[in-house]
Amino acid sequence: MAFTVNKIDNLDFITLEGAIVPPYQRSELLQRPGLDGTQITRIGSKGEPFELISTVDAKTVAHASQLYDSYLAKVVNQLYDVEQHSVKTSTRMPAFKCAVLEVKELEKRAIETPVGNTFNPPSKALLVCRWVLIAELT
Repeated sequence: MAFTVNKIDNLDFITLEGAIVPPYQRSELLQRPGLDGTQITRIGSKGEPFELISTVDAKTVAHASQLYDSYLAKVVNQLYDVEQHSVKTSTRMPAFKCAVLEVKELEKRAIETPVGNTFNPPSKALLVCRWVLIAELT
């Protein structure tokens, strides 16, 4: 069975849910009172903010806090490759990367039965975060 890869830069996740919105051609509409018609002006390919929800296992609740701290370090004006369901944004057409605008912890808790047990065995905690990203052409 193939293992599905979910990553933001070098950060691995069990799941990375939500839809990645690639940059797309934008336009502005100009309509003036008293004049017939609409002028449409292309303003170029631009991204728009989108949300992803990540889930990862951790060794302990304290380790989950350390993972969250490493996520906060990604909130910079730098572009990262995002890989969702083993598909990298840098290999899509057109290729793009994403900047992290915000990351918030949604849930951090101890677990009795290992769930995922994928990246940080033995898994005794779970961390769920909401990411806000924006795509930019590379």
